[in-house]
Amino acid sequence: MLRVFLVFLVFAICVLVLRSFYYLMIGIQEKQRGQLRGGRNLKTTGSRYLCDTCKYDYGTVCTRSERPNAVTCPDYKPR
Repeated sequence: MLRVFLVFLVFAICVLVLRSFYYLMIGIQEKQRGQLRGGRNLKTTGSRYLCDTCKYDYGTVCTRSERPNAVTCPDYKPR
């Protein structure tokens, strides 16, 4: 009985570790594509540049070096 429990416990731990590793890899890939944490790209906005429709596109509010021709931006918020 104890042996069955230990085998099940080891199996459950392996599944949890592999699942965590999988989700970590998916998160890294999405971050590289700029889609994690609200990052937007041109396909989702339909504009030529993100800055054209961004809430922060005035004065000195946005300090990103890509401005005003950003095609990806993690801080993008629509107006």
